[in-house]
Amino acid sequence: MIKIAVCDDVQEELSEVEACLKEFAAGRNDDRKLLIKPYDSSLNLEKDVREGRLYDIYILDILMPRIDGLKLGEAIRKKQPEAVIIYLSSSDDFFSQAFDVYAFQYQLKPLKKDKFFEIMERAVSSFMGPEKRWFFLSSKRGSVRVPFDHIVYAELSSRTLILHLEDGNTLQSGYLRQSFETLMAPVLKDCRFVQPHKSFIINLDYVQRLDSAFFEMSDGSRIPISRKRSAETKKTYMDFIFRAGSPSDK
Repeated sequence: MIKIAVCDDVQEELSEVEACLKEFAAGRNDDRKLLIKPYDSSLNLEKDVREGRLYDIYILDILMPRIDGLKLGEAIRKKQPEAVIIYLSSSDDFFSQAFDVYAFQYQLKPLKKDKFFEIMERAVSSFMGPEKRWFFLSSKRGSVRVPFDHIVYAELSSRTLILHLEDGNTLQSGYLRQSFETLMAPVLKDCRFVQPHKSFIINLDYVQRLDSAFFEMSDGSRIPISRKRSAETKKTYMDFIFRAGSPSDK
């Protein structure tokens, strides 16, 4: 089951989004049920999140009294780094700020059903098995969906995240307003990924060689292993090898 919270202080607009979600859910042909919970108060949703009543996807209006959608998004991010946040707004003035909290999507009102359904399909599809998981890299240009399988390693550089991909390309985030570990928490839950150094997270599937001081990756990069993390990192790698087989055999 995928749990979705919708928050808008305007009852008419809240009802419209809820109705669209129900129509979207009814038209899907897989077995993942969608549980939809409407909130007409950002205070109530913030309280639920703070107390551990959490959702997988949050659809938020931005202009709301007391706690606006951006502050609500920040509260959600602190509790759930991996949550999907979708903003709906009548103005594009908050686009850049929305992606500071790594919004999955920013859609202008009035709601366009076809576009909204497309966004929801991508959001729901992100909740799949480990081999099909996605990481969402946000920048001022928007959100990019990157399959875990395509990430060779992630690098923290000057408060930005750089993803190095299997095709040789790189993707760069905007300025990070949260820690590297918090942002990458969804990736680190996958047994294929390990953090050998405070500034690097690697995909063990792409390791070519383990040296005493570094991992050599499939693209030729050498990722340092810090002394503090050395024993645990190397044990994790050996466990991975014995459990999954050598990457060169795949």
